[in-house]
Amino acid sequence: MLREPWRTLNCLSALGLAHLKSIGLYSSPRREGEAARTPRAREARGIVQLEAAPAAPVPRCGRMHLEACGLPDKPRDCWHYGDLAVFGFERLREKYNPTDAELPDPPHIEHAFSALCIDKVNAQQETASQPTQSDDHHLKELKSYRLYRLKKTFQKKLSYRMYDIFGAAVELIQHAGLSSTPLTAEGDTNSLQKTLRFSVNHALHNIKMMTNCLQASELTVVQDSWQRRRGCIRTMLQSTVEKLNLSTNSTSAKYQAQPPEKFVGETVIQLAKLTLPIMKLCKIFFAKFSNRGLALERLPNFTEISSGQLEDLVNSVGHVVDDIRQLMLHLSFANGHPGGDATSEDFTRIAKSLKSRFESPLFLVLMYFIPLIPDPDGLNVQKYYTSWCVTWNNQMAVAIKNFIHVAESYIDIP
Repeated sequence: MLREPWRTLNCLSALGLAHLKSIGLYSSPRREGEAARTPRAREARGIVQLEAAPAAPVPRCGRMHLEACGLPDKPRDCWHYGDLAVFGFERLREKYNPTDAELPDPPHIEHAFSALCIDKVNAQQETASQPTQSDDHHLKELKSYRLYRLKKTFQKKLSYRMYDIFGAAVELIQHAGLSSTPLTAEGDTNSLQKTLRFSVNHALHNIKMMTNCLQASELTVVQDSWQRRRGCIRTMLQSTVEKLNLSTNSTSAKYQAQPPEKFVGETVIQLAKLTLPIMKLCKIFFAKFSNRGLALERLPNFTEISSGQLEDLVNSVGHVVDDIRQLMLHLSFANGHPGGDATSEDFTRIAKSLKSRFESPLFLVLMYFIPLIPDPDGLNVQKYYTSWCVTWNNQMAVAIKNFIHVAESYIDIP
């Protein structure tokens, strides 16, 4: 195991050397008699003479791991891998002292490498599936879910933002008349500057998310994935309020092409009103464990939770949103088509499913996060969150029971 999260980056630097060697990009070391780059030329390029790097021995434990990955044990023996790669190798060597026996095992390094890198042959066939390991609770920043999020954020978000940044920068340079390439796109400088600032801000946010994948607490990594779906809950709650005509000062209705269809049937109105406390409790649940609640506590960066359990936490908000959307859809069916596709059995089934969606995340939070909350001032913070979970669970049980009671009271809806 690793004692500090930044050390993983050094391990992955060494792992990059193994990858370069395996794919043959730098497989040919310099032969005797080949002309070496002169010190003056190297200094002109701002590159340190790596051939002169000290050949301090690598600790025994480090050498065993590096040999298992097919790496040399001296920085000057791997100059042909590239200067930056050797710098990474030197940092790897320097950060570990001879008594440090906590380097990750070669299988764990290989696992990290396969999770982060794309095979050249299978790059076009790569799927969006993520690892769901249940036995990596001890791997800290090398947990498969963390690595998956790091890779996905880079591939799906940051790379596109960088493309936008460079595109806007090129057009700004052309507009300023500093490029020999003729201007190919129309657009004013102000709009291009806004596009550049927008893309830079989003790129910085993506970089922060990537940093969180390795260095932040696991609950922070999870709540980063909740944000968009939490917005869906708020939207559906607001829509239901408007359809019940309970909001006289709607901020979203004025932007809609046509006002939302109102609930008119007596039973539909009663059921719709009973969905409001359910949706509010759903909204409160995820807010409590996000960056305005538990995620703000000084939790340790790593817990004993596995990647499979982290994925369950991440997916919980999506399952909740899906069930709420099904409730809204059936209410619409009942409202517009009396005696049609919506039945009391449908409402009962969806409500029970929605209640069950919180069993796993509530258990995981109580098991892996709340017991680790530090309480140096004796404020009983752990007790507060535990009591909050009990109270929330009881209120959700009552809300679901009230909804099911009304749904079962009618043979047909509405």
